[in-house]
Amino acid sequence: VFYADSEFGSSIQVNPDGTAELVRAQQSNYGFELMTSAQVRDDLSISFSAAYNDGENDPDDDGNYDALPSLQVLPLSLNLGATWDYSDKLRLSGNVYYLDSRDRAFDDGVDTYELDGYVTVDVGLEYKLGAGALSAQITNLFDEFYLPAESQSRTGITSDLRTAGQGRALSITYSTTF
Repeated sequence: VFYADSEFGSSIQVNPDGTAELVRAQQSNYGFELMTSAQVRDDLSISFSAAYNDGENDPDDDGNYDALPSLQVLPLSLNLGATWDYSDKLRLSGNVYYLDSRDRAFDDGVDTYELDGYVTVDVGLEYKLGAGALSAQITNLFDEFYLPAESQSRTGITSDLRTAGQGRALSITYSTTF
């Protein structure tokens, strides 16, 4: 858990035309981070992490605080992972990532966009083969279309630079140690 207060904090404001400027003002930041993992059984482990960050500043020093930009304080994110050693040779894994939406900075007129959240799921398997291991990984299993937070911030003259997050992708590798 954290809380920070600064008389001369800094944040970046993205203007409607896509340009950005540095804003120095009274600022507070707060939030939490949590990470945990457990060996549920000899063959099964799980992990979980959560992070939340928020804050505000008073750029015109009038006592009315505005939300910090969404690129500076990302919304709630959750990550859940699991690894299962099915046998001595086969290991299966999965991961779910969630990023919440955030409209607080848009509502305050700080951001020119509302940050849309998304969920991605990754799965993988590893099979011990000879002196190494053959692995297959599918990222974004359900081919979720999303724009990463940084890309969503591109508005105005930079909106044509928005790029989507990676779609479903399969990677196959063989690795060995020597």
